[in-house]
Amino acid sequence: KVGKSNPPGVISVNLNVEITLGAPDSKYLLVSIDRLLPARENLHDAFRCYDADGNQTVSGEYEVQGLQRHVAALVSSDEDAWQLMKKADFRGDDGHLDEVEFGVLLDLICWHLKINICTELESGRRLHCEGTGAGRLQMFGSPEALADAHA
Repeated sequence: KVGKSNPPGVISVNLNVEITLGAPDSKYLLVSIDRLLPARENLHDAFRCYDADGNQTVSGEYEVQGLQRHVAALVSSDEDAWQLMKKADFRGDDGHLDEVEFGVLLDLICWHLKINICTELESGRRLHCEGTGAGRLQMFGSPEALADAHA
């Protein structure tokens, strides 16, 4: 827009951009509490919603801020969202979340919101968690261990 307030050769532009991670209609985006448990049960698909560049981590400003915005909406606090994401980043403490750490983040959100997690393993054993298992994050040190926990 060229006007009297702009010197010659200077153009002022107003631009509104909305960035959406993953498919806008993805049932695994963490946009409501109702989607939290389905995302947890379909961890790989939920993770892919936030790993926009496909590098196997939620990294970079675009991906991390998108995830943090969704987590903050779930837990009603930017600070709580940041703390949960920082706690989930237990393998590298580098500000990036791999798929295992993303799964841990989903569990941390459930615990933070006092959502009971009930899982039935292939063995038929049922696990029921309503505590704060954050102290045992090392048990999720591999994708296989996390898959067992999210079976």
